[in-house]
Amino acid sequence: MAQALKATAWILLLAIFILTDGPLGLRPTFGHPNAERLLAFAVLGFTFSPAYPHRLLVVLILLAGAIRGFEYLQHFVNYRHGTVHDIAIKLAGAFAGVGAGIFVSKFAVSALWPSHD
Repeated sequence: MAQALKATAWILLLAIFILTDGPLGLRPTFGHPNAERLLAFAVLGFTFSPAYPHRLLVVLILLAGAIRGFEYLQHFVNYRHGTVHDIAIKLAGAFAGVGAGIFVSKFAVSALWPSHD
C-alpha cells in the first residue's frame, strides 16, 4: 500500500510538471486558472503527505522546490510565463494539501478506528 501511494505521488508530480511546462493545449481547464493551480497542488500535497508521513518537512521543501522550478522553466516555453503570483497560489495549495493529509491520516482515521488501549 505504501509503495503504491509513493508511486502515485511521484506520477502525479510528473503529470503536473508536464501540464505546467508543456504546451498550453495539454492543460485541462475547468474554471478559474487560480482555482485549477490551487486544486492541482492541494491534491499533490494530499498525496505526498501520507506517502511520506515521517518526512513532512522534506515533502514541503520538495514541493516548494518543484513549484519554483516549474515556474522558472516556463520562461523557456513559448506562450508560458512563470509568475510569483502563480508560485504563491501553488504553494498555498501544496501546503493546504499536506495539512489536509496530516489531518486525515492522524485524526479522521483514528476517529473511525479508535485503538483499544
